[in-house]
Amino acid sequence: MAYAVELTLDYNSSQFIQSVWDDFAVKQIAEYAQQAGIHPHITLAIYEHVDCITCEEQLNSITQNVSQFEFTFTHLGLFMQQEIVLFIAPTVTKEMIDLHNEVVGNLEKHTRGAWDYYLPGNWTPHCTLAYNILPEKLPFALSVAANIKLPFRAHATSICVTEFQPVKTVFKISLKPPKI
Repeated sequence: MAYAVELTLDYNSSQFIQSVWDDFAVKQIAEYAQQAGIHPHITLAIYEHVDCITCEEQLNSITQNVSQFEFTFTHLGLFMQQEIVLFIAPTVTKEMIDLHNEVVGNLEKHTRGAWDYYLPGNWTPHCTLAYNILPEKLPFALSVAANIKLPFRAHATSICVTEFQPVKTVFKISLKPPKI
């Protein structure tokens, strides 16, 4: 089993992403998100093993100084490695990069098997829209995704650790309320 450290989104943004997932499922482009029971998120890191108690302590310490923050999803993208992944990506903010670096740096001693795609310098912040798209369905997937109204604003509201497969939330830590 692997563990993902995820930045979760506010309710409205999550509902919007969920509606995109529903559309992809109805159109038989991709059903993974619905079948797996995941929630909309931006993955900060993935590890093969996590010391969950120490990890939770470290993330609690980090989040003491992190307020919920806004960012803007601005573009679509594709990962074309082993599986074709269609995603929506934000304009990367300093807050996002700083949080990512702090999470990865603080968890390094308490984890094993970090996935290279999520290491500093390799990380592409994104929210997956469709996973494992068949090559013959890619043009249709792109035509459906082209209807997504961009840009749209979202808020990071918490950090959670999720175990997968099967998907199970291990713990979730809320970020501080936004500064007014």
